[in-house]
Amino acid sequence: MDTDLSKQQEHRTLLRERFLRVMATTVGQDAFIKMHEKTNVSCKLGPVDLDIQHIQVTDLLTPMGTVPNAILRTSDMFGIRVDNLKLDQS
Repeated sequence: MDTDLSKQQEHRTLLRERFLRVMATTVGQDAFIKMHEKTNVSCKLGPVDLDIQHIQVTDLLTPMGTVPNAILRTSDMFGIRVDNLKLDQS
């Protein structure tokens, strides 16, 4: 039983590490975000907070204009699309 729990914890740790690496890679990337109320915005992604509740963005292009800096709630989003993700191969 302990070995199963240990394997699950290792697997979760690996998945969490991979997720955090992907999120770090998206910083500075252009993105399209689909939000509630049928709103689509584009922006340059910034860092995500520790609990992945908020994302800092710059150059947020909304239907009402451009916002230089903003923090978006992830709970208001349906999805984030990053075309041509530039991965750091170092």
